[in-house]
Amino acid sequence: MLRLQPHYPGLPIVLVSTQPGTVPSYSTFDAGPLLASLSVDALDLEVIDLDRPAYDDSELPF
Repeated sequence: MLRLQPHYPGLPIVLVSTQPGTVPSYSTFDAGPLLASLSVDALDLEVIDLDRPAYDDSELPF
């Protein structure tokens, strides 16, 4: 979670799984119905490399 925060500043991060017991859970609710209601085609998916520093857009390039 701490490694993800710099990549998404100011946004909540929720880790979910559709298979109970396969990964550590950080929620107190069943994520299955929530995930089933999402259209995967409509999601804006992004791949990040946690070994690289997060892009810093706080400074202007000029």
